[in-house]
Amino acid sequence: MKAMTTLQKIGRGFREIHRLEPQLIPLTMASGITKSALPFVNLYFSSRIIDILSTTREMKALILFVSLALAINLFLFITSRTLENRYYMSRGLLYNKERGEVIRKLYTLDYEKLESPAFQALLHKHQEAMDKAGSSLYRLSWMLSNWVAGATTLVFALVLLFPLLKISFQGGKTFVESPWFAVALFAAIGVAVGIILIISRKISKEWFRLSEQYMGIDRLYDYYTEMISDYKTGKEIRTYQEQMIIEKDATQLLLNDGIAIQKKIAANSAKSSSLIAIIGAVIGFGIYLFIGLKGLIGLFSIGSLVCYTGSFMQVVQGVTAIANTTGQIPQIIPTLDYYFDILHTESGKQAGALLPQEGAPVSIEFRNVSFKYPGSETYALKNFSIQLENGEQLAVVGRNGSGKTTFIKLLCRLYDPQEGEILLNGVNIREYDDAAYRQLFSVVFQDFSMFSFPLAQNVSVADTYEDARVWACLEEAGIADDVRGMEQQLDTYLYKDVEETGETFAENAFLKAKAACDQTGLPAVADDSGLEVDALHGAPGVYSARYAGPDATDAQRMEKLLGELEGIPAGQRTARFVSAICVVYPDGKRIDVEGTCEGSVAFAPRGTVGFGYEPIFLVGEKTYAELTPAEKDAVSHRGKALRELAVRLETHHGI
Repeated sequence: MKAMTTLQKIGRGFREIHRLEPQLIPLTMASGITKSALPFVNLYFSSRIIDILSTTREMKALILFVSLALAINLFLFITSRTLENRYYMSRGLLYNKERGEVIRKLYTLDYEKLESPAFQALLHKHQEAMDKAGSSLYRLSWMLSNWVAGATTLVFALVLLFPLLKISFQGGKTFVESPWFAVALFAAIGVAVGIILIISRKISKEWFRLSEQYMGIDRLYDYYTEMISDYKTGKEIRTYQEQMIIEKDATQLLLNDGIAIQKKIAANSAKSSSLIAIIGAVIGFGIYLFIGLKGLIGLFSIGSLVCYTGSFMQVVQGVTAIANTTGQIPQIIPTLDYYFDILHTESGKQAGALLPQEGAPVSIEFRNVSFKYPGSETYALKNFSIQLENGEQLAVVGRNGSGKTTFIKLLCRLYDPQEGEILLNGVNIREYDDAAYRQLFSVVFQDFSMFSFPLAQNVSVADTYEDARVWACLEEAGIADDVRGMEQQLDTYLYKDVEETGETFAENAFLKAKAACDQTGLPAVADDSGLEVDALHGAPGVYSARYAGPDATDAQRMEKLLGELEGIPAGQRTARFVSAICVVYPDGKRIDVEGTCEGSVAFAPRGTVGFGYEPIFLVGEKTYAELTPAEKDAVSHRGKALRELAVRLETHHGI
């Protein structure tokens, strides 16, 4: 696909604005025109009033022009404010709609693409660009507003200046009287505008580059600020006087690295502002000289002098506004690119149209299926074949990493195999409509999520449901009587988000298990796990999952961790994975176990079969994401904890 030019990208952005919020562009145009007209109305009527006062002094004419000036000013002011209010409302809607488009795309995107590292990296870049430069379409609408205002100012100014440039001369003319004087002046203004535009564009590009450098520093400083202000870490910081370490690192960041970048940004900004100011002063001098000399030889009145002088200065302001706004295009193009890249991401999956026959027996066959995850050279499944018949019960067992979860993902068509085929009643599942095909399955994944919704909505997985069907499911599951004993029954919040306020993995595991036990009246088991890094005083620790923010990806969390360990030698990068599991019984008894795996943090991610921090956690010479299933099972922190739990449960229950 041919690369788009900057102009084409801007045009695409405007078309998207029109699609999402059709009234915004007309409102921008109307608001800009009415707002820009006000200064020129005042210039024109002021010049006429001055001429009346300095010549005829006719009262009727004076009253007429004063009244017209007030009436037009009042009309333009009311119209401008009304349009401006509607414009800002429309821009706010555009901002929300732009974010909604991204959310809608994420919702409809195939799981395979959503999980891919490349797409996650794109999402990360889009979020960072938005944090830095703002919403892409929202920012583009602001640029349009400035362009319209600048262009309208130029048009109104040239209209008022037209009589000056059309003065006809007879007899012996000096250069001052010649139209070529005006031509030379406007040519000089054009050259000056070009220089301003080049300077603004160059400064904008440099600002964007330096801002990208500063973002890493800013993220790390935010982490230090969070540590200091968070009551959970405040105890340790104050007890062990760790504020000295934090203060030293933060000072290094802000006073050295950060200040150095900020100085460069300020220096470039000052240099560009000075050059633009000098160019503007030269243009202003030329304008006043041009008008003053023509006025000196009596080519126009005092009122016209005021009008022409003001109009010429408006030309300078309009041109400068256009140039400065255009110079910011390099800042907004990346955000536009990321936005459209997300929206135009395609799954590449075959879109089937067949519908499974309702109520018909189901037979599913894996025929010589091979699959490996994107970017991996290792097959998660190789030449796998199995026949699943209607009504059959099947248990699939195996070690960690043996492909059990991959099998389920392929069965649900979250992924498509690279080799072989999966058949439903003899037909490749690619031929079926995805939504209709997935209605055949009820799946509880290994890393399942329960939602903070009422019990009935969790059972039905729907906003609307039939009570009878929900009760039937509960009866079949054997917990209907337990639910009838609950005060809210089907409206009971079976699961509520548990605030993980514990200072250790064991405390958080207990909080989650106890909350589940209290809500259900049944024994409950929960775990909490994460990574402890010695050089970071045990961080990320219990904050492992939300280390880079609640919505951060694995890649973002690893990036943050590696950034904080930058410069730390290999021998000082010791770390461990920790898994704490807690079982809580309704009578208050509990069982606590813990498993650890000692290792270190690598300098860069390696391997393709891990998740979380596994690609940067070294056990010997390999990362967790490079270990074979057997190797990982032997050292796994969670495996150790579960094996210990099995022994403790046998003892507790007398098995």
